[in-house]
Amino acid sequence: DIEIPDALSASVWFIDGMTQTGGVITNLPGLVELKLPTSGIEGARILILTDSGWELASEDQFIEEGLVASPITQFGVFRVAVVSTGPAYDVNADGVVDILDLTQVGLHFGEEGAGVIGDVNADGVVDILDLTQVGLHFGETLGTPSAAPVSSDAERVVLSLSAERTAAKNYIDLSVIADRTELIRGFQFALEYDVEQLEVIRVVEGPALQQRGGTYWLPPMASAGRIRSTSVLLGEDRNTASGQAALARIVLKVKSDSAVDALKTVRISSAVLADREGSLLAISLQNQVQTDGWYPVRTSLGQNYPNPFNPETWIPYNLSQDVHVEIRIHNALGQLVRSLDLGYKQAGEYLEPSQAAYWDGRNAAGEPVASGTYFYTMTTGDFTTTRKMVILK
Repeated sequence: DIEIPDALSASVWFIDGMTQTGGVITNLPGLVELKLPTSGIEGARILILTDSGWELASEDQFIEEGLVASPITQFGVFRVAVVSTGPAYDVNADGVVDILDLTQVGLHFGEEGAGVIGDVNADGVVDILDLTQVGLHFGETLGTPSAAPVSSDAERVVLSLSAERTAAKNYIDLSVIADRTELIRGFQFALEYDVEQLEVIRVVEGPALQQRGGTYWLPPMASAGRIRSTSVLLGEDRNTASGQAALARIVLKVKSDSAVDALKTVRISSAVLADREGSLLAISLQNQVQTDGWYPVRTSLGQNYPNPFNPETWIPYNLSQDVHVEIRIHNALGQLVRSLDLGYKQAGEYLEPSQAAYWDGRNAAGEPVASGTYFYTMTTGDFTTTRKMVILK
């Protein structure tokens, strides 16, 4: 018997035989035994590589105690084709149709022969039809999922978010960035955001996988406040890219006054990365977006706080450009009570007490004003707006 312990079902093995004295064994037939994964396996076949492609090593094969065995009449290159208990589009038989299944198809894309891994529709070739079958069932859970194979690379791949302002002030280019991209052969991630503040305009694939070969990019799946992106490398990995690169780029429209506040609602809620063998890579998520130096999408005047107040209050505001700012306060009769000349201000957010406009509840003569309703108007260039506040003593 020729036994290869701990062989994986996706492995390819070259098997030769030699005597203890170094001579080549020629007195075949013999028996090849390959170990199988323990979960989700109903049957398996041992294939041998011939001039015509992959063929059954023998019609007379059997499975016993976690091993698949086949008589052989020659040495050569062998592989195991696994038959799972689930449908063929769950390629790795873990009970979930996800990026790991797409990656298995991508690994063997273009291969031909009987029992080739990733030949979902069993037509003898791994091609776009097989990818499409997995894509059609992507995200489905089949029974009770089993543990997916874990990458031997123990160091975590970091996924992070990076944002840039576009020429149009109310649009943002958001990138999902991965480091150590040379380890990644496929990815899927879900991004969540506040639909009251943001709208997804476009999702495109980043260069992380594209610059290493052809990719299969699943159309992004969107629902209220959530979008999912998936891609897998097909066939040969040219491996010209390493280090940090974008997996995907998302163009967002800001619907609120503050792009900074809107981006605080964005996070990667889940992600799966597949390595070169189709196994899970460990991930670390970093969801904080750097927005230092960003200015508001539009100029706006906020509600004073506290309100009602006695005797002082703060008035927050946003500026989309550098401008001179003045706030004028009137009583219910329309009479000017106080003018706050804030001077020339740079674009930015003026929200905290140390930045917002301050009123001590006194008129221009320094006298405390009476209880009642007052109106404050901010003027900045061609922008003017008014809000109401209440003094309660």
